[in-house]
Amino acid sequence: MTLSFLEDATGQDVPTLGLHDVYEVHFDYVWRAVKRLGARPSDQEDLVHDVFVTFMRTLDKYDNRRPLRPWLCGIAFRIVSEHRRKASTSREIPVSEHHDPAPGLNPAQALEATRRKQSVNAALNELPEDERAILIMVELLGHSVVEASEVLHTNENTLYSRLRKARKMFASALRRMGAVRGGV
Repeated sequence: MTLSFLEDATGQDVPTLGLHDVYEVHFDYVWRAVKRLGARPSDQEDLVHDVFVTFMRTLDKYDNRRPLRPWLCGIAFRIVSEHRRKASTSREIPVSEHHDPAPGLNPAQALEATRRKQSVNAALNELPEDERAILIMVELLGHSVVEASEVLHTNENTLYSRLRKARKMFASALRRMGAVRGGV
């Protein structure tokens, strides 16, 4: 990633990020985050675009001493949450989701992989927004609770509590759907 430099008020060189560079390096990550946060496939492209536009608009608030991905995940969380809250979105009747077959799998394996993905997405969608956000950030996107705390502007202890609750709720939802058996 190439960085350009601007001079801040104290005369120090401060690195700035170009949208193209951030987009190239972090596109796949942001797409996964938007998808995992519960955006419908038909909305994902627009929402990913919105994340990068918002990133550029709020770049002056970004502390470049911190990792970029948690910042992008926080933006994605807020954008997807707002999108899901919109009345027009909640009244839409989604068309059946298209799932690309998994490469290298036979049809039975591909069907099983699709069923597992659908179960995970359905279980995630049962979680309240706050619990879903921390579970996705920590378990699926690999961020620490400390990073999530900074991005979600929530106390670490609160997030640890939400994470425990989210894990239990997620496992319970998967068991209820018959996706797993026994104690997860």
